[in-house]
Amino acid sequence: MYLGQGFMAGEVEETSVILQTRLTASDTLVDRDIPGMAGWAAFEIDTRDDFSTAVRTELLEARDDHDFIV
Repeated sequence: MYLGQGFMAGEVEETSVILQTRLTASDTLVDRDIPGMAGWAAFEIDTRDDFSTAVRTELLEARDDHDFIV
């Protein structure tokens, strides 16, 4: 499982952010696409570089009907 297309952070505010990524089966193009992959993911965020006070989201399911995006 890879994050072959990276992740996005948007609408960043002082106490919130919208995060999104797509689970992929590889990190390279296959027929000009990166195949998606079903699975589970969570995001961890922290204001500290060492993540010593990290907050983790609930597990989110990446499904075909949502193009494997969480």
